[in-house]
Amino acid sequence: MKNNLKLPFYSLLLFFCTSFLTINNLTAQENDIFEIQQSNENSKISSKKETDRKRFYDLAFNLYPTHYIENNALKSTYDSGDPIKMTFVDAKSLIWLKNKSSKKDAVELLTISINDRNDFINRLDLSKNDGFKNLKYIFIKCSFNCSEKDIENFIQVQNKVRIFYTIQKPS
Repeated sequence: MKNNLKLPFYSLLLFFCTSFLTINNLTAQENDIFEIQQSNENSKISSKKETDRKRFYDLAFNLYPTHYIENNALKSTYDSGDPIKMTFVDAKSLIWLKNKSSKKDAVELLTISINDRNDFINRLDLSKNDGFKNLKYIFIKCSFNCSEKDIENFIQVQNKVRIFYTIQKPS
């Protein structure tokens, strides 16, 4: 009789362990990207916020017309037409944002790579909406341990723009 109970018990135990590990991996996927919490109207509407987060992930990880800026110059473009995304390979290139001839009207996502703590010295102020009519998200990628306070001190934006950041230490 004892042998008859061992097989169902071990099967059930294996099922629960597998389920727990799978659920843990699924929830861990989103834990590496943090959002700077601002007190604005968007944070009061949770259903809209979830939809916006889906749009952020879509923009951040899928292909759209993109301009890549490095060494304060346009390095390359992906796809033709007005860019939906702008990616700054280094923080020194943020001066390029003051370029009046750049196409910024359709940009929804700015991605900025911060490679060194000294990159936080040059503050970025986008609160005056310098040509970014459709800007919704800013995604900051730190290659070292940076904090939410570092990001808040580094960048100023309008209330409607949401700021995300991640820490990606090179191997």
